[in-house]
Amino acid sequence: MITQSWAAQLPSAVPLGELLAAAEQSGDDAALCVFSPADSVDPADRRGYAALVIAYTRFEEPVAILEDGSCVLLVREGGTSSATACARRILGQAARMGLASRLRVGVAAILDGAGQALQAARAQAASGEPGEVAGAA
Repeated sequence: MITQSWAAQLPSAVPLGELLAAAEQSGDDAALCVFSPADSVDPADRRGYAALVIAYTRFEEPVAILEDGSCVLLVREGGTSSATACARRILGQAARMGLASRLRVGVAAILDGAGQALQAARAQAASGEPGEVAGAA
């Protein structure tokens, strides 16, 4: 479980409820990306992966931190193809630091609601290969 100190250390993250509300308002052209550190990453070290995702997102791309240390990113326009490009951009930065091989990513369109898209993106990330984008367009 993420503590309050995590939120204080990563002030650019938005609350999950706020991100999901923004996703609902974004419409059918939006998508979610979930960045999930591999199970081998110690829970205390997941903060660094969350900080990396936040650092390499654009201003209009809100990020929320999930209870397991994963991050969810909202891409408001361009659907899964834009979300995939965004995820690959972030994975490219992670690769420069030798971290992409310990980060799984799932992408899902917001078609039947933000909650379902979050579940789908999390499932994609969980089943995906580290350093790759599962559910990519």
